[in-house]
Amino acid sequence: MPQTEPTRTQAILQRIVDTTRAVSPPDAWEFLNRVRSIRELTGYGSDVISSLGEEFSDDDLESARVFVPAPNDELCLSPVLDHVPSSFMVLSRDQGGLPFDLVSQAGSVTTDDPPAFHICEDHFTRAGAGRKKKILVGFTMLDVAVLRMLSLPCAPACGLDQMDGDQLRRWLDIRVKKGGRTQRTEHLAAICQNGYQLTLVGWQVAELRNEIPEGLDELVSHLRKAESAYQCDTQESVEVWRPTGSEWDRIRSAVDFADRDLIRRLVWASVSRSTSSLRRFEKAMSSRKVDYFAARTELLKAIKRARKIGLYSDEVASKLDALNQAFDKTVVDAMIRDAMSTSDSVDRSLLLAAAELMQHWHRSSELIQSTKPSHDGRLYKRDKALQPDELTERLRVVNGMVKIQRELTRGKKLRNR
Repeated sequence: MPQTEPTRTQAILQRIVDTTRAVSPPDAWEFLNRVRSIRELTGYGSDVISSLGEEFSDDDLESARVFVPAPNDELCLSPVLDHVPSSFMVLSRDQGGLPFDLVSQAGSVTTDDPPAFHICEDHFTRAGAGRKKKILVGFTMLDVAVLRMLSLPCAPACGLDQMDGDQLRRWLDIRVKKGGRTQRTEHLAAICQNGYQLTLVGWQVAELRNEIPEGLDELVSHLRKAESAYQCDTQESVEVWRPTGSEWDRIRSAVDFADRDLIRRLVWASVSRSTSSLRRFEKAMSSRKVDYFAARTELLKAIKRARKIGLYSDEVASKLDALNQAFDKTVVDAMIRDAMSTSDSVDRSLLLAAAELMQHWHRSSELIQSTKPSHDGRLYKRDKALQPDELTERLRVVNGMVKIQRELTRGKKLRNR
């Protein structure tokens, strides 16, 4: 079959690809190989503008949506490409073929629809999805880059939380009533036409943290409103994936061994077992309670794992943050509420001071101090429970709390006379 002549848009997009470089994997995934389809600018947007301007006319570049009008009537590079971080995904219909779009966490160059709408037309996405027909949706371009480096079908989440009624109808195939008849919307999204399901990734892939990524709650809320407004069921179109504790531990272990094939298998196994509907996910998130005991237990486990490998890990920092938040909400915030509810200004000041002292008490505890790495960055078991200066701080807090209690008791006795 004779090759068709590339369109002007394809030629322009290919020229952009030629002037960029492949993105390096993040530190937690340094064993992965870079891929040609995840690119980043090597210089400033102005450099790309100058380079393209030498080969193509402004009209061609604006028609391809690579250039967009600026307030000063000049043309500037599309925000899809000229944003921070300046990484994007190259979409091609055939292996080794010319690109038909460039997409990033800022959107799509060639269309106003979310990139996920037509990501299934990309050769690598189709090949990675296979018969599963699931596409993993990442919430940062680094998340997407890691998934692509693992040969997993993926798309950026950009635009899904801003979909209007027309886009929702084209994605979810929502029928509309006109003249007493139910009609199907025209121009269905490619993922709808081809029966693909979006799987929202509920953990931070690039950072290798089993925590809710920023943007997921907002997207789920937006889609739940759509379910309510259009009285539709989104379960066949979108789901949320949150690995269980045991699944997460196995994925982490596979990453430690830099075993790409095992990671891929574990990911798909987890996706097949641990996905939920938007409704179930929202219900699970809304019912989460701040549990100080559970947060303390999780931190102790993380410290034990870090000591076993002899390295300070991001997991310790994450679990420490969770414990601090649990303490603030269950102890400090409760004390502040009590302080603000009292009518006596002196008691209020004393209770607020007590709340601040309790924060110092928590931060100076043996458990919190044991999370600090030593001079070489490793997490060793401390020889002494508390250092002299740490013990002094603890005694200072105790002394302050005793004084506050005395003042509160004395004030109560004076008022009762």
